[in-house]
Amino acid sequence: MPCDPCYYVNLYVFSYRTTSGVMEGINNRIKLIKRQAYGFLRFDNFRARTLAGFSN
Repeated sequence: MPCDPCYYVNLYVFSYRTTSGVMEGINNRIKLIKRQAYGFLRFDNFRARTLAGFSN
């Protein structure tokens, strides 16, 4: 068996048909909100904006 870490990741993805796509999307949305939140005076404003971005 190869010692390449990518081999094991690919093996897992193809074996169980799961990806980290949902988590990647969540991280991307949080980073977008962080870029837009530059200049917020308080952390509470950032937290409220982040929670509003994920509410249904």
